[in-house]
Amino acid sequence: MDSNKVNELRKRIIATISECKLALEVSEWDIEKAFKYLKSLKISEIIKATEINDDVAFENYQKFNGDINRAIENIKYLKDSKEWELVNAPKIEDFIEKINKTSSVYDLFEFCPMGNNTDVSKLFDILYDFYSACAPGELDNIIGVFDEEIRNALIEINCTVVLDIFDEYIEAYREEDSEKIDSLDERFWNNDAEFYNKLKSYILNNIDIIFHEKMGI
Repeated sequence: MDSNKVNELRKRIIATISECKLALEVSEWDIEKAFKYLKSLKISEIIKATEINDDVAFENYQKFNGDINRAIENIKYLKDSKEWELVNAPKIEDFIEKINKTSSVYDLFEFCPMGNNTDVSKLFDILYDFYSACAPGELDNIIGVFDEEIRNALIEINCTVVLDIFDEYIEAYREEDSEKIDSLDERFWNNDAEFYNKLKSYILNNIDIIFHEKMGI
């Protein structure tokens, strides 16, 4: 018996010494042929039970230290989980349908990816902070801090009406014109539908990237 070849074969496949010796004898001590012979022998039951390909069957055989039953169970689980994902994974059509059923800006924000370090997320982060600060007497909390970011975000979603009001608000704030600020607070909310429609259009026009980023897929 060539012990070196037996040991070399055992490094490539989980098998007993006697099994390796038999495989080498059958293969006239050709390691490659012995490996293929032994591999086919070991994974045949796995393939029969799972209808998986040779490579995956052997990978699982080795992973579970030659425990064929555990290898079979693992492959079946993985196949079932993939099937589950295929059936139950979020669908962009459902995502769009839910967006179309929204009735408020805050409803829309539920479908926006936020809090991530991406350009899309940063856009919605700014818009959310801006909209949340649009309550009467609150907008001055972000004026002078995020002016340019807010302006760019409103331009991005093509919300020019609200952008004009925002620019007027900045001017009134700098002039400390409280009467004008109060009137602009009211105008912001009178144009709430404008903001909603522009934000919704932007989301739907960029639905692929927004859907995948929001769902993490």
